[in-house]
Amino acid sequence: MNFERMQQLVRLSLGELSASNSYYTDDEIKAMINDSLVQVATDVPSLLTFYDIPTIVGTQRYSLPVEMLQLKDVHLFISSTLKRVLEKRSMDEFEALSASNFARTGQPAFFKMELGATQVSGVAAGLPGDLWLYPVPDAVTYTLRVYFYQRPGILANTTDITELPEMLHWSVVYHAAAMLSLKNDDQNKHTIMMIQYDRSIARGKRWYVQHDRSSQHFTQDVMGYSRSSLIRR
Repeated sequence: MNFERMQQLVRLSLGELSASNSYYTDDEIKAMINDSLVQVATDVPSLLTFYDIPTIVGTQRYSLPVEMLQLKDVHLFISSTLKRVLEKRSMDEFEALSASNFARTGQPAFFKMELGATQVSGVAAGLPGDLWLYPVPDAVTYTLRVYFYQRPGILANTTDITELPEMLHWSVVYHAAAMLSLKNDDQNKHTIMMIQYDRSIARGKRWYVQHDRSSQHFTQDVMGYSRSSLIRR
């Protein structure tokens, strides 16, 4: 469904027929729908894509794509040959691992994520952050292939349609209505909408797993990235 239809359904779910003499403004509904897109994409990760990062000799830290919502895997390639899947470590584990020789060079085998700030901006603004490698890339040029679930694009025009699978569009409507119902402290409406939301998310998860097993991923390339048929683990 397009953005305009989502707005209509959210308003109807809140018991209103139109914006005339409405408790909820169009701008409030539009903003909440865009917030709900992110929540649904978080609860049912579905927009799988990847981003290639060429390593630089002696450089340990790399910025992640700002559109990343959830990280899936990091693969290490030499030319077009997959060498290994890097192992993720927590901040503390990474520090312990590299404590004896933080600048050790070689073929990277581990990584940690530093959330919030990026190497480029240095600003903590809800960004996915940076990837740190260990060992530090040596004389060989590697390619990091970062598989991740993408944040849905913002809807602005009435004809815009989200990249989320159609199965999840009603989930967005239910979540937006549930959150907006708190504005006037309508706890009963909030509860009803959240029950609907939870049920729709459960259906979406079951449906997505079935498609995932047959490699029918809802990958997309709105960022200019390549499509992927990577099997989720």
